[in-house]
Amino acid sequence: MEKLWSPWRSKYIESFKSNEVKSECIFCQMLDLNPTDTTNLLIDNGERTFTVLNLYPYNNGHLMIVPKRHTNDFSDLTSVEIS
Repeated sequence: MEKLWSPWRSKYIESFKSNEVKSECIFCQMLDLNPTDTTNLLIDNGERTFTVLNLYPYNNGHLMIVPKRHTNDFSDLTSVEIS
């Protein structure tokens, strides 16, 4: 497959064209959200990870499990953080 086309994501893609610079990581911003609040995409806040819905998923039921420790390399995560 050369290209995956999902026109419903256009609004999301366009949001990155803003001149506004966001200084904090989008995942770090989610750490203070309440998973029982239905106005956000956070569905679980665990000890070492949190789980969020994808606003513009390619597939139904797509979830992201995000480690709470901020790192730019998955291989830096400990075995406890991965499990």
